[in-house]
Amino acid sequence: AVHSGPIYTLASTSTYLICGILDKVIGYEWNKIICKQDIREAWKIHIPSSMQYKSVQVNSLVWNEKENILLCGCGDGRIYGFDLESGSSKCTMIGHEGSIHSIVLDSHSKGCISSSEDGSVRFWDNRKSSETALIQPYKHKQLSNRRYSKWISAIATDTDNNWMACGGGHGLSIWHLQSRTLTATCSGITSCVRDIVYHDGKFIAVGDNHNVIHTAINGEINAMIPSSSSPNFTIQINQNFANKPVLCTAGNSALIDVFINFCYKAASLQCTYTY
Repeated sequence: AVHSGPIYTLASTSTYLICGILDKVIGYEWNKIICKQDIREAWKIHIPSSMQYKSVQVNSLVWNEKENILLCGCGDGRIYGFDLESGSSKCTMIGHEGSIHSIVLDSHSKGCISSSEDGSVRFWDNRKSSETALIQPYKHKQLSNRRYSKWISAIATDTDNNWMACGGGHGLSIWHLQSRTLTATCSGITSCVRDIVYHDGKFIAVGDNHNVIHTAINGEINAMIPSSSSPNFTIQINQNFANKPVLCTAGNSALIDVFINFCYKAASLQCTYTY
């Protein structure tokens, strides 16, 4: 049977749709979902509990395809890595002092980058249990006067892993990855940022306003496109259509906004489905 309860994050491999829920990660086979066959859990992985955290929320999932490792960023401030073939534990990364909100792979190392409620962004090597480096945007004077809290909800890197955007209570900031230095504060963004993607030389962000915001590497805002939701919680780009990628956003409404050329909203979808 399909599980019950809230789903906090999703990830996908070529074979499985992966759901992060309370205390577990569950995989469903795509071919059964598409064919509407008997949809059952293909596998499940339990997140370890501790004396401090009896239940753990799985907030972010990233699949390292090269090593076939699933990285799980959790509410206990830890990142758990599991081998998807065997389900066995491969690594546990400890250091955050608050719930983890986002994870991205780091092509410069054998690891990942994570952001957290504690206001830090940490850099990890899968072979080590503690971070190799960290930055704390809220401690920089250019960002410390922002009126929101220090949490970092989203991070994104460019395709060459030279630049990173951090979004959260401070708005949006741009960092040089190798030197870990702040290069732009994006002062034109005054609201909280909830999610970020990188595309075609720009970081595209959504958050606590009605706009989809296009920002250059130097922090300059190139465009602010109205959307249907406020706040917007998530943004995704279908990169499989190389000649015509599609951007979608969703948030505090029942609508999914679709942007075909990224400069204006082409359509809004409201989808219902009954098995």
